[in-house]
Order: sequence, then C-alpha cells, then structure tokens
Amino acid sequence: MLGVAEAIMLATAPGAVILADDFGDQLDTANAEHLAARLRASAGQLWLSTRRPEVARAFEPEELVRLTRRGGVRAWHRLERPADRRAIRAMRQLHTQLLPALTSPTVAITEGPHDLVVYGTVDRQRLPGAAPLSAVGVRLVAAGTGQDGGIGEIPVVADLARSLGFRVIALIDRDKAEEQTIKQLEASCHVVVRLPPKTAIEGALLAGADIAAIRAASATLTAFLNQDPAEGVPDTKVVDAVKHSLHKKSLHEPFLDALVEETQTPPPMIVDVLDHVATAASTSYSGPAIIDIPAVAPPGVAVPS
Repeated sequence: MLGVAEAIMLATAPGAVILADDFGDQLDTANAEHLAARLRASAGQLWLSTRRPEVARAFEPEELVRLTRRGGVRAWHRLERPADRRAIRAMRQLHTQLLPALTSPTVAITEGPHDLVVYGTVDRQRLPGAAPLSAVGVRLVAAGTGQDGGIGEIPVVADLARSLGFRVIALIDRDKAEEQTIKQLEASCHVVVRLPPKTAIEGALLAGADIAAIRAASATLTAFLNQDPAEGVPDTKVVDAVKHSLHKKSLHEPFLDALVEETQTPPPMIVDVLDHVATAASTSYSGPAIIDIPAVAPPGVAVPS
C-alpha cells in the first residue's frame, strides 16, 4: 500500500490509476480535503474509499458513490448531475447537511436551523440518562441553513438523501402544514413525525413547563434583549409572548438552557419526538408512516383523550 506522498508523485504519470482505502483517516481536516483534491486533479483515474466528509468535498456530486448495508443487504448509490432547478436547489444541501452525515444510516430532517438547534440541544441534554440519536445511527440535519428552510424544503432534501441511500425521517411543525405538503412528505420520507395541531417548535419547547419556570427562563433573555418578553404580561399571555420573542429574535438556545436549569428536565414534548425518531430509525420499524405527537396540557388544564 502506498503512502499519500508516494501516491501524489505517481499520480502525475500519464494514465495513472490510483486506489486508496480509508483515505484521510490519519489526516487532519484540511489536509484530507487538500490531498484528495490533488489526487483527483493529477490521476488518470482515482478510486478512494473514505469515512471523511472532507475527502468527499474534493469531488463533484456525481462522482460520489455511497455504499450501504441494511439488514445484511449491500447496495450502492450515486447522484446524477442536476437537471432542473429543484435538483440544483437540493444539491446545495449536499456539502452543508448530508456529507457530515456520511456514515449515519439515517437522517432526521427538521424544517430549519431553529428546529435543529432545539432538537440537537435536547438530544445532548438527555445524557447520561438516555442515549442520544447517534447511538441508533441518526444524524439531525436541517432543510435549509438560513431563511431558505421550511416544511416545503424537506421533500427536496429528503429526495436527495434517499438517492444517497439514507433512511429519511421528517420532523415537522403542525402550525400551518397543508395536506398537499403532507402528501409530498409521505412520498419523500420513510417516516414523518409531526407536532400537535397549531404547534411550532417554540410551542413544543414550552410545553409542560409551568408559568413560573417560563418567567424565570424568560428573564435571562435580558442579556440579549432590552426587555424581558414576559415582563408585565399576564400569566394567560406569557406563553404566547415568549413564543413570539423566541421566533422573532432567534434566542432558542439561551432560553432552552435557562428553562432546563429551572425545571431540571428537558422539555417533555421534544424528548417524545426524539424517542419516536429513535424507534422509527430501525429498519425493522413497522409502525405508522406518520407519527402524531400528543399535546401536553398547560398547567392546570386537562388535554382531551
């Protein structure tokens, strides 16, 4: 087996064919991508196997072949060059979202960065009492990296992920989802996990917490805002006021940290979502294709069964 330096030297020979296994395992991030790019540019033909997303970034999307094994069945998956605007839009998610998930069998796609932050933070907070999603081979990703996300973008990313051989689970709000979008999600994803009716990620974050805890967590936001969103607001309006502020000001992370410190437990509805994702990630999963998360009652209010 040749070393990297020797391979680069030989790659300059006319018609050289270079093969390397586990490429980049002993290299740092920058050198793994740099050396893969050098080999790609020099060799007549290059075959690399790798578990490093940095190495994959050195290649065009249609040059990548992802190998999978599920239930003892081996398969290979290859992307095609984008042929329309939808495919071009989806391909933008390859390097930022899907390549980091390269070795995970399953991706769980959220509507956007805010949802990803909340689910990812709670997933970490469950340790050491419960295993994170990585223990069952799930990687959380977002449909869009900025203002370009949303429920309508999930099928775009899901189709790209499935073409690469991932098992795909969608995590969606249920504040304004249309039936047509749900049909698209069912066609693109193996499983869809959705929040209760009229519930966005901010509502799921607050579900199950009492007003006193919400007020205490909200008060910590004065480090980022001129005024506490809950200050001077009657108890019946506190939840709506905090939800609005979180959504508008994008302060999900500090509020979540403060809320968990107050309650000493992660938000129960978010934990419920993560538990269902872990179950649905299994290839032996035989439950419903759409999993509806039950509502959590506000303090002192019963939820109809």
